[in-house]
Amino acid sequence: MRAALRRSSSLAVVCHCLLILGIIFSTVSAQPNCNHGSRKLPPALPLNSLYSGPSCRRRESGDDDSTAGSDDGEPAACYARYSSANQREASIADQLRVCRDAVAKNGHYIPDGLVFSDEAISGTKRHRRGLNAMLAAAEDGQFATIYFHSLSRLSRESVITLPLVKRLVHKHRVRIVSVADGLDTDSTGWQIMMSVFAIVHEQQLRDLSANVHRGQAGTVLSGYASGSHCYGYASESVNGTESSKRGGNAQPKRRYVIDEDRAPWVCKIFRWFVEERRSIRWIARKLNKLKAPKSKRSRHDRWYPNAVFAILRNPKYVGVWRWGVTRNVRDPETGDVRQVPRTPEEYERWTQEFPDLRIIDEDTYRRAQEILDESAKEYAPRRWLSGKLRGSKRGCQHGQPRHLLAGLVKCANCGASFIIAGTHGEYLECGNKRIGAEDVCNVRTMLNRRRAEGMILDAIGQQILANDEWLRVVHEELKSAWSSRDAELPAALASAEQSHNDLKLRIERLVDSVEAGEADPDIHSRLSRRRADLAEIEREIAQLRRRQQSDIPEPTLTWLKGQLQNLGQQLRETTPAAALALGRLVGGAIVVQEMAVDGKVRKFFRATVRISRGRVVSILAGGDDTSDKGDDSTMDEITIDFIAERASDKLALKAKELLDQGLTISEIEAELGVYKGKVRRLLKRAGKLLGVDIPDGRAVYRRALRERRKAEEEQTGMGEPVDPEECSDGDQNAA
Repeated sequence: MRAALRRSSSLAVVCHCLLILGIIFSTVSAQPNCNHGSRKLPPALPLNSLYSGPSCRRRESGDDDSTAGSDDGEPAACYARYSSANQREASIADQLRVCRDAVAKNGHYIPDGLVFSDEAISGTKRHRRGLNAMLAAAEDGQFATIYFHSLSRLSRESVITLPLVKRLVHKHRVRIVSVADGLDTDSTGWQIMMSVFAIVHEQQLRDLSANVHRGQAGTVLSGYASGSHCYGYASESVNGTESSKRGGNAQPKRRYVIDEDRAPWVCKIFRWFVEERRSIRWIARKLNKLKAPKSKRSRHDRWYPNAVFAILRNPKYVGVWRWGVTRNVRDPETGDVRQVPRTPEEYERWTQEFPDLRIIDEDTYRRAQEILDESAKEYAPRRWLSGKLRGSKRGCQHGQPRHLLAGLVKCANCGASFIIAGTHGEYLECGNKRIGAEDVCNVRTMLNRRRAEGMILDAIGQQILANDEWLRVVHEELKSAWSSRDAELPAALASAEQSHNDLKLRIERLVDSVEAGEADPDIHSRLSRRRADLAEIEREIAQLRRRQQSDIPEPTLTWLKGQLQNLGQQLRETTPAAALALGRLVGGAIVVQEMAVDGKVRKFFRATVRISRGRVVSILAGGDDTSDKGDDSTMDEITIDFIAERASDKLALKAKELLDQGLTISEIEAELGVYKGKVRRLLKRAGKLLGVDIPDGRAVYRRALRERRKAEEEQTGMGEPVDPEECSDGDQNAA
C-alpha cells in the first residue's frame, strides 16, 4: 500500500511539473529573443543540430575534421569529466570530440589552453581542480562560451549546478552550451530547461545509488563478499561465478575467509583486554612494539587506540556479520560524505551468521563488551556533549590499574586512597598529603611499593596455601556452594527461557500495532526497549547454558589446592588482571595505619588485610561478586608490619648463629668475610635484636687463654701463671 501511495505521489509531481513547463513555454514563446546585454554573440544553435555527436548520428567516412582544429572564429572553452576509476580515460577525448563538432558549427574553436577536465572525480564534489581552473579562467575573461557534452559533467547535484550556471552566465557573462542535452543559454527559456535537466541528472545519481545498493544487498544475502573486509579476514575468488555477471569487465564473485597472518593478533588483542585487563592504549603501544601487521587497506603503519576499539566492538569475530549498519549521507553543497547509523530494524534483514568465520569465542567477546559498556557508563558523566572527555578529578581511579596496589591501600587516619609518589613511582603516600591537607590527615610517612607488594603476597600465600585448617574450611564451604548452584542452575535457566518467550510475545504485539497504523508516539521507543531486553535475556540464557555444559566438577581438596596455586601465580603477574584479582580477594581495601617505634623518629605502616572465605569460594566458583559473604566469623584478618629489614641485621643474626655453633671470632671472621672489629659489632647488634647478652669477644679470648695456661702448668709443673689481665693484647694474641 505504501508503494502504491509513493507511485501516486510521484505521478502527481511529474504531471504538475509538466503543467508548469507548458505554461512557461507558452509564455516565453510570444516574447522576442534577448541577448546578453550589448555584447553581440553568435546565433543560437538549433536544438536538432546540437545532437550532432556520434551518439546521435553516424559519421560518414567522407566527413572532414579540419574545422575541429581550425583557429578561425572566437575561442571557446570546454569542460569534461568522468567520475569512476573504472571508466576509460578515453572518455575525456570522446567528450572533447563531441564538443568540437558542435563548436565548428557555431563558428568557434577550442584552443588547448581552454580545455579543462577532471578524471575519476564524482560530480557531487564542489571543489575539483579542473572545475576551479575553469571558473578562474572565466573570471579572468579568457573565454565567452563554454561547451559541455552534458550538463551532468558540470555537476550531479542541482544545488551545485544551478548556482554555477548562474555565476557563469550572469556574473562572468559566459554562454553555456550543453550538446547532449540540447541546452543553450542564448535560447529563450533556458532557465527552466536548465533546472529540469539539473534535477534529472541528480535523480539519475539517486537511481544509480539505489541500484548499486540493491545489487550489493543481493550479493550479501547470497553469502558472497561485498565491499571491504575488516582486520583478520581476507577475500578469495569463487571459481565458476564469472558467468553470472554481465559486461566486458565481469569478475568472479568473492567470499570471506580468515586471514591466517592477522587472525592470531585479533586473539592476542582480546586476551590482553579481557584476561589481563590491559587498557586499549597499552594494547596499541604493544602492537606497535611487536610490529603487528596492519590491515592491507590501512592508511597508517602505526596502531592507534581507535583501531583497537573497533576490533573489540566488531561482532564479526564471533561469526555475526552485519551489513548496512550505516549509510552514506552526502552534503549536497560540498559533496562531503558522512556515515549515519541505520536502525536495527533496517539492517537486521541483512545480518547473517557464519560459524566458520569465528575467531573469538562468544564468552570472551561477551566479557569484552561488558568491560567496554561499563567503561562507557563510567566515563559518560565526564564527557562533554561532543563526546570529548572533560578530565578526571584528583585521586580518581578509572580504567585499568597501573600497578598491583592501585586503589587498594587506604589510610586508616582519613580514609583516602594512597597514590603514586617518589621520583620513579617507587612509593605510595596518602592522597591528602599531596595537597597538603594537614587539617584532614597528618600522615607523612611513605610506603615502599615494591616491598609492600611482596610482603602482602607472601602473607596471603601463607594464609591460602600453607594453612591446612583454613583449606579444610574453605573446601567444605566450596562443596556446599557447588551443590547449591548445581541445584539452582536448571531453575534459573527455565526462568530465563520463560522471560524470553514473554518478551517475544510482547514484541510481536508491538509490531502488530505498528503495522496496524496505531499512532501511539511512544510505541517505537517501547519496541526498542523490549528488543534491548530480549538481547540481554538471550545473553543470560547463553551464559547459563555454557555453565550447564561446561561446569566445574565437584571440588576436591586437590582441585582446590591447584586453583589456589593458580590464583597465587596470577597475583604475582605484573598485569592489571592481577591487581583486579587481588582487589576481589581483599574486598577492595587494604587499610594501613602509621605506627611509631620507641626511641626513633622514623615511623612505619601496619596493614590490616581481611580475607573472607566466602569471597574466596565465590572467586573459585567463577562468580563475579566481590562483596563479603558471611559474618565476621568467616573473615580472616592478617596483620603486616612494613618495617624495612636492614641487610646488617641478617648478617648479625648469622654471626650469632655461628657463635652458638662454637666458632671462634677468627672463624666467624673468615666465614663472613669481614674484619674482627666488624664481628664484635655484629654480635652486639644481634644481642640487641634478640634481647640477650652476648659477651665481648675479647673476654672470650681471655677466658680461653687462662684455661690454656692453667692446663699447661698442670702438665709441666711450672710456677704461678701470669695474670691475663696484666698482659697486653699482643702477648695474648701470640699465646
